Amino acid sequence: MAYNPNLAYFLTRLQGVSTNYFRLEPQNTTTASANKIIKFSLPSNCLLNTKSLSLMFNADANGVAGAGGRLPAGLEMLIDRYELSSGGIQIAQGFNQYGVFCKAKNMMCGDRTDPTLAHPEIVRAKSYVDGSTITTTGNELYSSDANRTQFCLKNWEGFLGSVNPSIIDTSLLSDCVLTLYLAGNEVLSSSAGVALDGAGAGDITDVGTGTATWNMKNFHLVVETIGLADGVLHNLVARRMSEVGYIELPYKTYYSFSDTHAGNTRFSVASQSLDRVWAVWRAPLYDTQKAPVVVSGYKTNALTTGQFDQGVFDTDREKYNGVYYNFKEDPDNANVPPTYQFNFNGSFIPQFKAQAEQMLAITRNSVPTLDNHKFDKMPMSLKQYKDNFFVQCVRLSLPEAEEGREICGVDTRGIALNAYFSTTGLKGGSGTTPNLVLFAETTSTMRVGEGRAIEIIH
Repeated sequence: MAYNPNLAYFLTRLQGVSTNYFRLEPQNTTTASANKIIKFSLPSNCLLNTKSLSLMFNADANGVAGAGGRLPAGLEMLIDRYELSSGGIQIAQGFNQYGVFCKAKNMMCGDRTDPTLAHPEIVRAKSYVDGSTITTTGNELYSSDANRTQFCLKNWEGFLGSVNPSIIDTSLLSDCVLTLYLAGNEVLSSSAGVALDGAGAGDITDVGTGTATWNMKNFHLVVETIGLADGVLHNLVARRMSEVGYIELPYKTYYSFSDTHAGNTRFSVASQSLDRVWAVWRAPLYDTQKAPVVVSGYKTNALTTGQFDQGVFDTDREKYNGVYYNFKEDPDNANVPPTYQFNFNGSFIPQFKAQAEQMLAITRNSVPTLDNHKFDKMPMSLKQYKDNFFVQCVRLSLPEAEEGREICGVDTRGIALNAYFSTTGLKGGSGTTPNLVLFAETTSTMRVGEGRAIEIIH
């Protein structure tokens, strides 16, 4: 039995520590746009802090004049997938709709978006980034002169944000390359004007030409490297390799499945540890560029306060979602609540057909709870959850297992996993069937041996 850490007196000294930061330029291009690829070579022969990796860039929606283009709320949406390789071997293969997962996780776990550097809200007429004004059908534009970079992405999912320990000795690996696959123009919004919703034909919520495009310039990585004056760490690693043959680093891997959901969506994953399954719901034609959607309860032109009583839930302000990441429950009959249930080879989770409220309670119990980089949760009403933030999650491992580097999820490698997400009561007619994206969260391990040999176990 151990004492509470608040009663434990101890101090650890580590001398000869040095830190520094480096700017890494892209390998293949200096400007980019929708659906392009960017590559970076990561530092070698150093202790690399993976959680410090920051993508700095300038971005705008000024590709087509008069399109009313707006950047998304949360610029993770501009990344569709990333992969990391070492010596040509894939460490992290990435998964499609990376930005959608980041948005969904932020909604349920607390928004980690840096409000200063990451464009957390859609701009209507007056930009909070630089104070510039947008008029009529103008686009959101920021100057890239003198190598300016207004934005930064630094909270990563997958390998970069979850590998443990997060400080990696890259001398143990071959040259590491980070590849970013950029999202398409469908993540943008296109507006016919800048007025508040309900003012007429020139509202922010009236669709524009639908032809907005985006550009990225001046992009580079900023990373922290760490130095140790003695060889203690090197000796520890060498001894571990000689005793076991390798050192092992766990990290999260995700697989995405997108379907036009008509009652049942099937998915299958072969993994040593299936930890969670996330479900994200979107309306039909989510990938057609449209105007932003007012989040339920927030301010419109007809109201001096929000749509709720006296701005309950901090709604005395504006807030919009792009249709690409507006997550919504769409019942077929307003008087008959839809139900939801996962099926894993005949094992049901939950053991009953759950309604939205019950699934939300299960989700709250399933999502990660320990995160040193987490911001406070946004206050969210039940109506807002169903109209704009409809995300569900079930956990298949022990609570907070990743914090203790525990692999305890379902091992699906030796079985033919047939998993389904089944629902009742959702719209399912022609042109009304919702889009469902499932994200399977797993734990993978990278084994690093002598001679820079690596083995990936998914």
